Amino acid sequence: MATRTVTSHSPRARTLRTLRGWIDQGILPRGEVLPAERQLGEQLGVSLATVQRALRVLENEGQIRKHRGRMRTIAEHQNISLLRNHMLVVADWHEGWPNKNASGWGLYVTAGILKGLAANACHGTIFSPDRLHTDEFHDFLAHQPRGVIVSEIDTEDAELMQSTLNSVIQAGIHCAVFGDEQECQSFDRVVPDHQQGASDLARYLIERGRRRIALLWYGHTLRQWAIARRSGYEQALTQAGLIVLPTIHVPSVAFTNQEPAQLFQTQVHLFAGALAPSILAQEPIDALMVINDAYVPAAIAALRRLGKQPNFDVDVAGYDAFWSESLERQYEPLPPVASVDKDNLTVGRELCSLLLRREAGQLPESPQRVLIPSKLRIYH
Repeated sequence: MATRTVTSHSPRARTLRTLRGWIDQGILPRGEVLPAERQLGEQLGVSLATVQRALRVLENEGQIRKHRGRMRTIAEHQNISLLRNHMLVVADWHEGWPNKNASGWGLYVTAGILKGLAANACHGTIFSPDRLHTDEFHDFLAHQPRGVIVSEIDTEDAELMQSTLNSVIQAGIHCAVFGDEQECQSFDRVVPDHQQGASDLARYLIERGRRRIALLWYGHTLRQWAIARRSGYEQALTQAGLIVLPTIHVPSVAFTNQEPAQLFQTQVHLFAGALAPSILAQEPIDALMVINDAYVPAAIAALRRLGKQPNFDVDVAGYDAFWSESLERQYEPLPPVASVDKDNLTVGRELCSLLLRREAGQLPESPQRVLIPSKLRIYH
């Protein structure tokens, strides 16, 4: 079933925000009669239908009251929601903070958001993505939080992301999003510069004398981060006059009944099978850019199984800069030669800053996209 997209700058969303602002500022005084729908439409520059939809939302919130006929008044006393100075942060917080110290973990985006909110005397309420399908989320939105920041939703679940964003905008609430996927592009968003990060990583491998460099992906994905990283890789190799190689894809298979050690060996087997044609070729690859640090140990173990000495015959580079806390390193302790840190704390702080600037009217009307530079982390 197709989902209708509502942008953060749609006429209804703008109308809701403007009317709420007029009520809060006393431009529409409490207890007085609300101007006619047509007059409001002319003042706001929107259609009569848009005004009517916005007024229905305000009636449901208790901001205005409808009387007999078409007369409406501004409510004398509104119960001020406890959430009016809260930012609702959609994030998965069960990963074990503060047990993870490597900033590559996604929870550091949320940590950056909370630091940014605290610095601006705002409160943050974390809402688990697991609860987005429930009425609880819509109940939160009905209480009109100050804004919503979407930090973590499964990036492969485009439908959930789209329905979440639609719900926020239909409620007339400002929203900022982490990520650059298609469903996010009508919203203010903050994005790690994956193209620059992958390009810097490839250039480092080239500086180490590597000439046949390939990306190693676990599974297939067409998400924007993967496209950006491929673009950065191609840019670096093309500028160096090297051959751009196809991405090597390891089959993504779920083995839910396996113990961790057994699962690791299964992954090594899959990685070795995917790598064999490129490693054992007449012109073998001499460097791998692995999808992230969690799969570096499996890639290294697979190279050993194929008779290659990792980081000597073939360099292995990671991504996300959390190798030091990767569970898989207990089975293969050799680190990657380098990784990329997306600077998640800065991403989180900028999400907070972007939303506050939107609220203050300091941004252009069009959705803003902020790129955060990635940082190269060298281990060898």
